[in-house]
Amino acid sequence: MYDTTPARTYYPLYLTNNEIVTNFYTNVLGRTPDADGLAYWSGQLATKSAGQVIADMITAVVNYAGTDAAALTSQTLFNNKEAVAEYYAVTQQGSATNATAAISGVTATSDVSTDAAKAAIITAGTATVSAQTFTLTAAVDSGPSFVGGSGNDTFNASVAVNTGTGVYDVETLSALDIIDGGAGTDTLNYTTVGGTALPAATLTSIELINVVSDGAVTADVQNASSVTTLTAKAVANAVDIDTKGNATSVTVTGTATTVAIDDNGATGADKLATVSITGNTGNVTIGANASTDTLTSLTLINSVNGDATVTAAAGTRALALTLNGVTGPGNNVVITDDTATTLTITGTGALSSAIDLQADAATTISIAADEKITFAAIDASAATTLTVTGDSLVTFTTNTAADLGALTTVNASGNTGGLSLGTELATGVTFTGSSAADSVKLGATTKTITMGDGNDTVTLSANVGTGGTIDAGAGTADVLSLTEALAANDSLSASTTFEGKISGFEDWH
Repeated sequence: MYDTTPARTYYPLYLTNNEIVTNFYTNVLGRTPDADGLAYWSGQLATKSAGQVIADMITAVVNYAGTDAAALTSQTLFNNKEAVAEYYAVTQQGSATNATAAISGVTATSDVSTDAAKAAIITAGTATVSAQTFTLTAAVDSGPSFVGGSGNDTFNASVAVNTGTGVYDVETLSALDIIDGGAGTDTLNYTTVGGTALPAATLTSIELINVVSDGAVTADVQNASSVTTLTAKAVANAVDIDTKGNATSVTVTGTATTVAIDDNGATGADKLATVSITGNTGNVTIGANASTDTLTSLTLINSVNGDATVTAAAGTRALALTLNGVTGPGNNVVITDDTATTLTITGTGALSSAIDLQADAATTISIAADEKITFAAIDASAATTLTVTGDSLVTFTTNTAADLGALTTVNASGNTGGLSLGTELATGVTFTGSSAADSVKLGATTKTITMGDGNDTVTLSANVGTGGTIDAGAGTADVLSLTEALAANDSLSASTTFEGKISGFEDWH
C-alpha cells in the first residue's frame, strides 16, 4: 500500500519519520497527532518499514477498545470512510481517479447506515472534481490510468513521433485500447495521418468524439453506445460516418469531397437529429438506408457544387435547412428531402445561389433570408404555403407552376429585402408582398394580389380573372408590365372592368 504511486501524493519519499506519522494522523484520523502517539509511531519507523508501520497504525485504530474521546472519534471517522470507500469501489465500481474525492466529505458524524446515505456523500464529494486530461500512447492503453472521473474529461489520441524517422506518424489509438470516460461529458480527440479509419477501440462513457485527418475520415461508432456527438475534420477526400441509434449530432468541417452519414439504428430507434457540413466540394448523402427519420436540422456552409440528399422514412417531420455561402458555379446545387413535411430555410452568413430544392412532401415552406438566396428551381408539389421573411432578397428563377401545383398562398409581408418570382403564379394563389421591391408574374388570377411598400413590378399575361384584384401597394414607382399579346388586346385596354381590378401602379406599359 505504501509502496504505490498514489501513496506518493500523501507520503513523498523525502518525508521524515515524524512527518510520515503526522500525515497519517491528518489524512486518516482527521486530527494532529498527540505527543505520545507521535513519539511511539516515529520510533516504530526507526526499526520497521513505513508500509509495515502504517498497517500497524490501521490495525490499532480498528481494534481500539479504550475510552479516549479523540481516539474514539478517529475510529468512527475511519470506519465511516471505509464504509463509503467500499460502497464506491464495489457497488458503484467507481474509478481510482476519484476515490479520494468520493470520501472527502466523510466525517465522524456522517450517516453511513444506508446505501442512499453513502451515495449522497460520494455525489457531494465528487461534484467539484476538475476535468482531467489523458494522453494516449502508441502502446495498449487500458486500466485505471485511462478511466475518467466525474468531471468533463478529455482523452487525446494525437499522432506520436516515430523514433526511427523523427516524423509524427504513429497512431496512438488502437482497437486494443479500452477507454472509460467515467461520469461527466467526456471527449476523445483522435488525430490520424493518411486517412486511417477510426480504430474500433472499446469506448465507455465517451460522449464526444473529434476526428482530425490530413486526408479522408472514416468513423464507425455504431458500437460506442455512449457517443452523442461526432465532429470530423477532413483536409481532403471523402468522409464516411456510421452511427447506430447513439449520436444525435454530426459535424463535418475542412475541405472534404463527398460526405456520407448514416444512422443505422432501426426505424424508430435512430437518433441523428442535427448535421452540419462545412466546405465540401462533393455530394452529401444522409441516411442512405432510409431509416433516418429523426433528422430535424441540416446546415450547409461554404458548400461548392455539392448536392445534398436526405433519405428518410416517411412520416411527419420538420426540417430546418440552413444555407451559408452555398453555391454552384456552373451547376445547380440540388438539395433533396422528399419526406420532410415542413421545411424551414434560413439564409445566413453569405449569399447562397443556384439552389435546386426538391421537397415533394413539404406542405409548408418558410424562408428566412438574412442573406440573399437564389433558387434555380423548386419542386414542392405538396406545398400549399410559401412564407418569406428576413432582410434580404429571395429569388426564384425557373420554378414552374407545375412544381408548385398545390400552392395557395405566398406571404412575404415579413420580408424587407424583396421577393422575385421568375415564373407565373397559378391563378388560384394569393400573394402578399414584402416592404421592398418585389417582382411577380401573373396570369388570370382569381385571388387577391397585394404588393408591398416597395417599388414593385408585376408582369401580367392575361386579363384578371373573376374575383381577382391586383394592388400595387404604397410604392412610388410601381410598374404593371403587360405581355405583348395582352397589350395588343384593344378591348382589354378600353375595359373599365379591367381597370377596376388594378390599382396603385404609377407606370403601365
